[in-house]
Amino acid sequence: MTEATVPGALGASGKDIDHVAKTSIGLDIGTSAVRVGELRLGDRPTLTRLGQVQLPSGSVIEGEVVEPGDVAAALRTLWKDTKIKGKSVRVGVPLSRAIVRTIEVADLPDGELRSMIGLELADHVPLDPAHTVFDILPLDRISTDDGPRRRVLLAAAPHDAIQPTLAAVQQAGLTVAAVDVAPLALARVFPPAPVLNAAGASVASVDLVISVGAGTMLALVCTAGHLLFNRKATSPVGAQLTDRIQYQLAIGADVAEMTKRRVITNENRHLLTRVNDLADTVLDELVRDIHESILYYQAQPGARPIDRVVLSGGGSLLAGLDHHLAERLSYPVVFGDPFEGLTIGVEGLTRDVQDEYEPYVATAIAYALGGLSRYPKLDLKPVLQRQSISRSHLVLAGTGVVLLGALGLMYTSARGEVGTVRDEVVAVRGDNAAAIAELEALRSEAPGQITLSKGALRQMVAAADSRRIDWTIAFADLDILSLGVGVELDGFVGTSTVSVGAAAAVASATVGTVTFSGEAAAIDVIATWITTIEADDRFTDIATPSVRQLVKADGAVVYRFDASVQLTPNALFSPPDLTSADRVPPSSDVPTTEVAG
Repeated sequence: MTEATVPGALGASGKDIDHVAKTSIGLDIGTSAVRVGELRLGDRPTLTRLGQVQLPSGSVIEGEVVEPGDVAAALRTLWKDTKIKGKSVRVGVPLSRAIVRTIEVADLPDGELRSMIGLELADHVPLDPAHTVFDILPLDRISTDDGPRRRVLLAAAPHDAIQPTLAAVQQAGLTVAAVDVAPLALARVFPPAPVLNAAGASVASVDLVISVGAGTMLALVCTAGHLLFNRKATSPVGAQLTDRIQYQLAIGADVAEMTKRRVITNENRHLLTRVNDLADTVLDELVRDIHESILYYQAQPGARPIDRVVLSGGGSLLAGLDHHLAERLSYPVVFGDPFEGLTIGVEGLTRDVQDEYEPYVATAIAYALGGLSRYPKLDLKPVLQRQSISRSHLVLAGTGVVLLGALGLMYTSARGEVGTVRDEVVAVRGDNAAAIAELEALRSEAPGQITLSKGALRQMVAAADSRRIDWTIAFADLDILSLGVGVELDGFVGTSTVSVGAAAAVASATVGTVTFSGEAAAIDVIATWITTIEADDRFTDIATPSVRQLVKADGAVVYRFDASVQLTPNALFSPPDLTSADRVPPSSDVPTTEVAG
């Protein structure tokens, strides 16, 4: 079965629903489709509308909206098909750009935690606080040698990762009620199973949820709606297998997709044996990644034993995945049912149709469940959305006229700053005053004192436009250097670090940051790797905030580390030499969170 076989839209039976303060609409903007679920809230929510509409290829990449107009058109079609009357939706931040982790901070009252974390945000996430939206969920208090501390669940994302989603929703005539994060949302959608604890009492199961999508895989541990741990991967195993089948067996994409799902026709039945071999390789890679996620979780203080594995997402339909996991992991494996905790009020949503929808609509329903007060939630919706500020000026250089386009992008979220909206307005006025002063200083320069080469101008323009940064190439360059010294990189997240103002842009040493994970056989190998990366003028400011020793399933001891590296403008115009390494850069796990609840 492919996504094309899933019905498009289903509506409520009976008379129309009164939407005033009684419904919650969850909207999932995926890589291949937009999906919506509408719930009538109550002790047991009722599903009243459900549907999906396919997206044009390339309009959304790894969960990030690239073409807001295409997405808005699909949303208008979706609302028309489902006949949803509500306009306020709960959406999610792109998983590839979100960071969700537990931090320990000073033991302060809940009302003061946000201000303190806002001031210390750069210490907790590898993002520029001035361009970051964040939210917190206070957890428990713990005792340490330095006194009581407070554990807090922190979610953060670059402002520019959220804005395209907001733009698409607004173009469709909708409004955003909240911007959720997928790990916390999926923790609430699959009801736990009753299990017996050591004392023989029935308790809620601790579930390892594996959501395999078109662009990412998310592994999270949760119980009864509470997130205990999550770890994301940028390796879309389903797409990998389809590509391998298509190119290695020289068949069409549609046939490759059907063959992957084991929808074998008389025409492609002869491919089954070769597909099995390819599938086993991909499944082995996936199981290895999941096993590493389990090791990360088990290393957390107070980690509770996992009771079962729950599969979700379109990639969970990969034939044999459930049996492969059951054989390799010591847990029972089930397919997640997002309808289990709901009353079905949708006409035509029979059990067979639910089975078709199950892998795809869990996230949309999970976002809708965020409207219930009983679930913990985070909201990355910017309180104050600022317009981008672009500045340009002309400077006479020698006997000619040089056009100097100084492009700056300023997106500052009130969630990333301390104070009230009035403080925000004062800050904007201060920024404007500084920009005017800078322009006046540039205008006062005598002709010939300011020169700018064509290469420098290209760098400035690229620095002001994050879409010009090819993160895949940047990571490929890092990967090639790393393999040469015995370090294997697992994945990455790219964030632009745009300088504001002409003078700042010229002097800027960096244009972006990549964060990723790595693995080496020894500590000194990591030290050699840092020296090697620092010696390359395309990279600077290497940070390795954590190094962990792990024992793999085969008994081998390895050292895993998180890292961030700044990209210099040279990285944009000096593509890596791939002739010496005939390999595709890996895109696997990026452990952006270790959460214990």
